[in-house]
Amino acid sequence: MNLQGVLESPAFFELAGAIMGDGHLKFSPEKHYYGITISGDLTEDRDYIVNLAKLITSLLGKSPVIKERVKYGVVYLELSSKELLYFLVEKCGFICNKEKRINGAPKIVLKTTDSSKLTAFIRGLFDTDGTIFFGKKGTYSTHVYPMIELKMSNYALITDAQRILRSLGFEPRVRCAGSPTDYCLYLSGTKNLSKWMSNIGFSNPKHLTKYEVWARFGECLPRTTLKERYLLLGDKTLTC
Repeated sequence: MNLQGVLESPAFFELAGAIMGDGHLKFSPEKHYYGITISGDLTEDRDYIVNLAKLITSLLGKSPVIKERVKYGVVYLELSSKELLYFLVEKCGFICNKEKRINGAPKIVLKTTDSSKLTAFIRGLFDTDGTIFFGKKGTYSTHVYPMIELKMSNYALITDAQRILRSLGFEPRVRCAGSPTDYCLYLSGTKNLSKWMSNIGFSNPKHLTKYEVWARFGECLPRTTLKERYLLLGDKTLTC
């Protein structure tokens, strides 16, 4: 596995964001298993997981295995590597599963001032654990008002993401999300969305197609599927 120089690549920081979003570091010495998994919804995230696997192959020189759990509607990639796991934990500052949800961004992210790396990390995080939707607000009677959100119970990661976004020129807000232990980091409005797409963008077609439908038709209805949005757009050729 090629780990030389990966910390200089924004693509590695995008992978780091995806791991912090819907990834798991698997450390099981008794079973001689070490590696990472990144999961998503079988129908909405499969294209993204496939593309992420290609990014990992190009970046690390080793191909993940893609698996499906149809019964649970889950697709995930899995990459077994003791070398990679120790690199992520010891060199990058990742935390293994049980403690992950109470820790913020890994140290490689917190220490860098490189905007391209910070942008990539945020994109990977929101691709996996964030969402974009278009609601009705104020005088809007249709689903035209954009909202970009990241909801989770990990307050440390929420505040780290907020600080990173501020360093990139955004003004995100944080609120409680349904319970005292859940939090929502959000950006709202057309100006914020335009700035997001110009500076950060999405790699996940689940999010990108919602934006493309809204940009083309002026609104994007809730609860549409990825397939339905592809059909509306005519093909899978999307802009970032």
